[in-house]
This record gives sequence, structure tokens and C-alpha cells, in this order.
Amino acid sequence: MEQKALRILRRNLDAFIKADPVDVIFTRPTQVQNYSTGGWVKGPPVTLMPQQFRFVPFKRRLSDQTQNTQDGPLRLGDYIIVGRYSVDVEIGDEFGYNGRNYRVKDIEPKTDDRSLTDRVTVALEVRD
Repeated sequence: MEQKALRILRRNLDAFIKADPVDVIFTRPTQVQNYSTGGWVKGPPVTLMPQQFRFVPFKRRLSDQTQNTQDGPLRLGDYIIVGRYSVDVEIGDEFGYNGRNYRVKDIEPKTDDRSLTDRVTVALEVRD
């Protein structure tokens, strides 16, 4: 994509987010090596700095309302969050908002190099 067009898209996205921003503070699970068993155990979560996103209604026509998992059906969130290309978010991150707990289920674009995109879209699952 041409750099000028990318700058315009990023400027438009900034205006979109600033119209109804939400500060999200992710907690990221960590793993600690367990030397006695040779595996990994759950470590203390890391809390990230607040980042600005915008909640956007989730279009149910794009997927099912629930996703079947090993533990049974998992309800997807009513919203996705959209952030700037530079946000720090990973699958498995969690946050709370308006009395509900959310977990990051999926991230678009599916790349670590987001320098050629204007946004990051995050699909959520409700963790009530």
C-alpha cells in the first residue's frame, strides 16, 4: 500500500477511535518453567499500560454466536475492539469493562509486522 494512502487511513482511524474511546488495560498470562517436571506452570499475570480502543458491534452474520470448545459452548462477545496498528495485544490477554470480563480470542491482521496496516481488530469472548 502506498505510504500516503496508509497515512490517510491511519488518520481516519484515529478520528474514529477518538470519537468514542475506551481505555483498555490488558493482563497477559505468563508461564514459568517448572524444573522439577520439565514443563511450564502458570505464572503471575503481567499488567500492560492502558491503550485506547473503540468498541464496535460484532456482526453476527460473519460467524456463529457461540463457539464449541472442549468445555462446551463459549459465548462470543457482543463487540469487537478496534485499535491502532501499534497496540500491544496478544491472544489470551484479558481485561474487564463495564462489569464483564473479556478474553482476546482472535486478532486481525494475523501478523507480527503491522507496519503495513492501519488497524488491529480484536475478537473477544465473554469470560463471566
